[in-house]
Order: sequence, then structure tokens, then C-alpha cells
Amino acid sequence: MKPFSNTPKDDDETEDLIGIALGLLDDEPPRGFLQIHSPLPEEVSEARSLKVDRIRQNLYLLLDDGLDDESADAFEPPSGLLDRTRSRIKDYEQINDELREPLIFKPRWRAADIAVAASVFFAFVLGSIPALQRAQFTSANLACSSNLLQLWRGMEQYSTSYNMYANAAVHDNRLPVGATISLLLHSGHLDKTVPLTCPSCPDEVCVGELPSWQELRNFTEELDLKFTSLLAEAYAIHPGVAGTQGVRHLERSKVDPFRAILPLVADRPTYNSKFQVQAGNSPTHGGYGQNVIFADGHTSFIRNRQVGKLDNDLYTNRDGNAAVATDPLDMILVPAATHLPSH
Repeated sequence: MKPFSNTPKDDDETEDLIGIALGLLDDEPPRGFLQIHSPLPEEVSEARSLKVDRIRQNLYLLLDDGLDDESADAFEPPSGLLDRTRSRIKDYEQINDELREPLIFKPRWRAADIAVAASVFFAFVLGSIPALQRAQFTSANLACSSNLLQLWRGMEQYSTSYNMYANAAVHDNRLPVGATISLLLHSGHLDKTVPLTCPSCPDEVCVGELPSWQELRNFTEELDLKFTSLLAEAYAIHPGVAGTQGVRHLERSKVDPFRAILPLVADRPTYNSKFQVQAGNSPTHGGYGQNVIFADGHTSFIRNRQVGKLDNDLYTNRDGNAAVATDPLDMILVPAATHLPSH
């Protein structure tokens, strides 16, 4: 019979051996052996001792911390470990306190950043103002040229039909120069929707708002006053040529070779309460100049009142008066509300 059997008793024997190896039990025969009065065989006793030694050695390996028994008492932790540990714990507590604090809103923009951004914005706005002004000036200039072109077409068609330019003062010298517009509307050479004022004028007037030619022929002081007030902002037009007895028509055949330099309509000049022409450019374009349309149909923006080498002042005749032209080549335009002096 084998000394050890694979039974629950083997576990008891193993516990006893571990207890003996740890010094918890005396070295007595295990409970798993049959108690007999005769001593244990020598080979059994030797095998048991070897097993106890092997268990003890394995236990020591598990419990060994790498130090000898003499140096075990000399082991000390690294210097400053306690202070570092306390400091780490304190920092950790401080971090936790900061995390528990309520969030405080901090503005993303500082005052200096706002000042710089505002400076850049205002510099951009100030730099854009001249460009906007030029754009508005160009737009108003084009619209004004379009108005002049429509008036020129009516005058051109009339001159083609009758070989002379329309002139209401030839029919009645009591009428203002602007009555010629009503005459062109009456003859069918001008549409009633054609504007009579520059787009920059505060009070816009169209041809259809004027009294008819039939009404004007029945001249009254009251009608003349009303008619003159309507023409206050209207374009300046050619007044006709001085004749032996008053005003006569400007004949197309006499000016045909010079149509490119002969003005017919332009922005009104500056004048006083009696419609007397004053110095300076037309006020309709900020005083920078005036739009002029010539007998050949082309428009030009001139920055002074001198049309060309043959004329010194667009708004006065060769005699220096705002009146009829002294001859067919005298370049003169007068306000539409002007009453020509009788001869």
C-alpha cells in the first residue's frame, strides 16, 4: 500500500506540511498516516522532510522583498517622499476647488481690439465715400444727358420739318423762352412725358405739366406767373436770333455746318429772383459744371461756362447779356423762365 493516497486525506496532509514549514505545527506524523506503534520507515520520513523543505523554500521566495535579514531594518523610503506626497495632495485639492468654482464669463474682445476694429471700419467708410459720390455723380450725369437727348430729338424733328428751330417768342414776345416746349408738344414733335429738369433738381417737371399752347396764346398775367414758376428749374434753351423787329427763328440751313459746336439745351445757370443770370456754373451738379447738348445731338459735360474758342460764356451773348443771340453763330442759352426784352 502506498503511503499517500489520492483522497481527501491528502489535503489534510498538505495543510499539515504547510503548517510545519511555517512553524505553526510540530513535526509530528500527519493525520493521513495510519497510527502504528512501530516507527515510520526511513524512506518515508526522508521524503516527508524533503517536501517540507521544498514548501518552506517556496514560501520564502514569495515573501522575500529582496533584502537580507540584516539590512531589512536599514531600508528607508527616498528622501523628501513625504513632502512631495503632501505637496501633491495639496495641489490635487486646489485643482478640485478650481473645478468646483462657478464659470466666470470673460469677454473675447478687449477694448484695444474694439478700438482697432473700429478704426479700420471708419477708414474703410471714409475711403468709400469719394467712390460713392463719384458713382452718384456719374449716375445723375447720365440721367441728365438722357433728358437732354429727348428734348433735342423734338427740336431736331421740328427743324427738319420747317428748316428752322421752334421759338415761341416769335409768335408772342410776352411769353417766356420756355413756352417753346409747349409749342413742340402742340406740333407733335415732343412727348409729354419728357422731363424738363435735371434729376438732381428737387422739383421735377415734365412737359405734360405745362399749360398747353392754346392756353398760352390766350395770354394773361396770372397764367404767365404760373407758367414762369413751373419753369424755374427747367433746362436752359436757345432764345433765338435778334432780328430787325424783335426775335426771329434760328434757321437750320445757316448753322448746319456748325451744328457740332452750336449748343441748344443745357442745365440751367445760377440766377437771382428775377431770373437774371449770375456768375458760376450750374447748381444742378454741385457746381462742378453743366451738361450741354449740341445741335448735332452729342452731349458734353463742361466744367466752365466757355463752350469753345468762339465763345467765352455759354449763358451770355457776345454783348454780355442773357438775351437773344446777336447772330446765328452766337452761342447763348438762357433760363426757360426768362422773358426776353422787347425791341
